[in-house]
Amino acid sequence: METRELLTREQVAQILSELQPSVFTTEEAAQYLRLSRQTLELLRLNGGGPRYAKLGRSVRYRRAALDEWLAANEQNHTAEGAQ
Repeated sequence: METRELLTREQVAQILSELQPSVFTTEEAAQYLRLSRQTLELLRLNGGGPRYAKLGRSVRYRRAALDEWLAANEQNHTAEGAQ
């Protein structure tokens, strides 16, 4: 009889995070954030978007930078972002 071990939620989350890439192209970063590529490019051009690295002509985003940017833009209600 074969014994199977069940994984904890933390172990499953760790495995899934290791399967995801840690560096994204603009297109991949936009998909990760559920934004259009154009929106992400405008944020990069005008400021206010996630941090990125310019490698020659290529732009790359670290997953950690995307997650940090997303967390920094969280709000509890619509009036919170008003100035």
